[in-house]
Amino acid sequence: ADFRKLESFYTGLKFRVGGLFVPVPELLALVLAIVLSFGIWAAMRYTNLGRAMRALSEDAPVAAAFGINRRAHALVLSGVCGALAGIAGVCLALSFTLTPAQIYAWVGVVFAAVMLGGPGSALGPLAAGIVIGVSEAVTMVFLSPSWAPIVSFTLLIVLLIVRPGRT
Repeated sequence: ADFRKLESFYTGLKFRVGGLFVPVPELLALVLAIVLSFGIWAAMRYTNLGRAMRALSEDAPVAAAFGINRRAHALVLSGVCGALAGIAGVCLALSFTLTPAQIYAWVGVVFAAVMLGGPGSALGPLAAGIVIGVSEAVTMVFLSPSWAPIVSFTLLIVLLIVRPGRT
């Protein structure tokens, strides 16, 4: 029941860019997210493993008929997803205090980012997450911090109204 936060020597460091202060842990999380997103995109696009994963996601029985081992690829995919979840958890723990009920604050934002960016895309959710983060920050500055959680769902609803077949 105790709240936890990972501490490091750069936890309190901030860069000043004009009139903005950029915290180092959040900047490192952004850089890591960009590097990992482009790495996964490249791996899915240019490697045999990525081609096999895409074939399995399109039509698993046909891919298996061509000799792709479903079980082995499912295990690799589970391992990669677990590693990415661990990296995301460390990035969150360096920036925020962890509480048992914190998941409820993140589930909606993550869902909106994935739906806005496209569930099958490696780079789309990254771009959608950046758009959501910037729009929430602008909302906090000009309106109130209590309005920020509404932004992600508003963007999702607007996308569903404007382009209903996209998601």
